[in-house]
Amino acid sequence: AQRPDRLSAHGGESIIDRVSDSAIRFYLPYSRDTERLGAALARTRPPRAVVYLRGDLGAGKSTLARAMLRALGVVGAIRSPTYT
Repeated sequence: AQRPDRLSAHGGESIIDRVSDSAIRFYLPYSRDTERLGAALARTRPPRAVVYLRGDLGAGKSTLARAMLRALGVVGAIRSPTYT
């Protein structure tokens, strides 16, 4: 297996690991890193993109989804995708 790319982020270590041609795994130790990723994904996504989020409780799925939606201009409350 190929070693994941490692990037220094705010004194912690973020890890980006390409799992397959269509999947990438991220380890982002700080919520602000997850928010930055969400904003970047929102800006660069293809039209009508489907984003599949998978992770344990507390993994950051809601943080990522909220950041993406905020970057797309959504205002107001955004519920957790786990419970909608």
